[in-house]
Amino acid sequence: MQQVLFASSNKYKLEQFQYVADAYALDVKIVSVYAKFPGVNPYDEEYETQFEIIEKGAREIYAQIEYPVIVEDTILEVDILGGLPGLHASDFLRTKGRMGLGRLCRVNLIVRRKSLRWSAITMERSSSPVKTSWGVILLRKKATKRVNRLG
Repeated sequence: MQQVLFASSNKYKLEQFQYVADAYALDVKIVSVYAKFPGVNPYDEEYETQFEIIEKGAREIYAQIEYPVIVEDTILEVDILGGLPGLHASDFLRTKGRMGLGRLCRVNLIVRRKSLRWSAITMERSSSPVKTSWGVILLRKKATKRVNRLG
């Protein structure tokens, strides 16, 4: 079984990606790059865009281990909140929680649309990214529409 290195120490995220791999009958084991290579420094997430985070993050991790690696970033944007919390969704949810997000939306009267956007990039043995994927899940009251692009 081939190992797929994933730049995350989040146990639940690793389990989710393993679940998807298993659902597609992929003969792979999703492994945290931080577990396989102790001492690897986490990548910097202080960039201007989600795409900068994953591309530069992949380059940072690859430079340390010189193995193919997947870097993923997920953001939450709520239209009624002007796209917030956006890149800072983790910090926002950690401090305010889902209830805090709900309260902010109620203050703004009607939640028209929320979207969960993710990006992932794979770095292999070259200096340029091999594959990027991104998608948007639009969350509405009773329907969910998923848009995905692989490139």
